[in-house]
Amino acid sequence: MNAFKAGVKELAKWIMANFDEFTFYAPPKSYEADTSVIVLSYFEEGAEAPTFIYFMDGLREEKT
Repeated sequence: MNAFKAGVKELAKWIMANFDEFTFYAPPKSYEADTSVIVLSYFEEGAEAPTFIYFMDGLREEKT
């Protein structure tokens, strides 16, 4: 748990320091708030495609 808290704290500082570089994707209002997640994206220097950040706690595994 302490490792998680330290990691989240570090990630939050990085996101806040680079906030203007991010695009945020949110689900439509029709989605349930307790099952939806906000996805972040940003472009790394020189990249042609964005990098997406998903928070694992907001994902649910489904077998197809």
